[in-house]
Amino acid sequence: MKIEQHITRLLFIIRTLQRFGKPVTILDLQKKLQENNYPDSKNTIKRDFDTIRILGFNIKYEHRTGYFIEGDRDTHVNRFLEEFELYTALESIKGFSDFIYPEQRRPNCIKHLQPIINAIRKIQYIQFQYHKYSNRNAGFLITDPLHNSYVFESLDGDTESLRIVAPYILKEFRGVWYLIGKDDKDKCIKTFALDRVSEVKNIGRKFTKDRSFNLAKKYRDCFGIYSPAEDSKVEEVILSFDAENGRYLKANPLHHSQTILIDTDEEFRISLRLYITLDFLQEILTRTWSLRIISPESLRLKVCETWEEALKRNEIL
Repeated sequence: MKIEQHITRLLFIIRTLQRFGKPVTILDLQKKLQENNYPDSKNTIKRDFDTIRILGFNIKYEHRTGYFIEGDRDTHVNRFLEEFELYTALESIKGFSDFIYPEQRRPNCIKHLQPIINAIRKIQYIQFQYHKYSNRNAGFLITDPLHNSYVFESLDGDTESLRIVAPYILKEFRGVWYLIGKDDKDKCIKTFALDRVSEVKNIGRKFTKDRSFNLAKKYRDCFGIYSPAEDSKVEEVILSFDAENGRYLKANPLHHSQTILIDTDEEFRISLRLYITLDFLQEILTRTWSLRIISPESLRLKVCETWEEALKRNEIL
């Protein structure tokens, strides 16, 4: 069986167990597989169950009722399955471009994922050329690398430099992939945007991973890719919007900590607990048309400064 067919079959079984609404018997699953022209022997199904469990889905059996998936799987695996499900759905339709128009702006960094993933698995250093785009200073939102071992790579000039990095993990944000790893030059853990990377090469030298690094802990209270300074604190942020903007924020919360405080026809107010970073500032600025910052005052002042500078740049002559 081709790999695409095998993944499609596994995906079909996962979705069947998730959507059936109750435990599924082997007989019911065999019928579903038959209806979709998949192999339906009990031995094949049990082998598929073993593979699905390796992917991290907790398939349980309930006596006399059947099989079901307990809990939620890691979002990265689910994201892959969703992308593959979309791909197979589009592949099955002739002329789908007549009624589906995908995003035209695509990141130019996907080609670097495979060699970096291979290096992460082998625990080996990679080297690459890194291109810096600008010299803008993000102010208090950027960590000083001299005082913090966790920093976002500063952008200070349209220059190129050779980097040797111990790759730890890949993280995606808004369609762009980022490499998080330890720079061999200053031993700091940094974040590199892959759209600024070229000439990726595995140099074959092993490294020892810093066991103190915990990505989930580092970004749990963050929005986006920027990480906070060591002396930063999680803050309670209270934001107010109009009801229309509130409908969007209910459907797509800004952060997992989002709590609704007021939800009326006149106002939608929320509280968040997170670090205030550049990514978060940029996000709330996209909702300027109804945004009102209740607290903290430091965030309100920063946003007002940004608005004032924008007004000056766009003043009508």
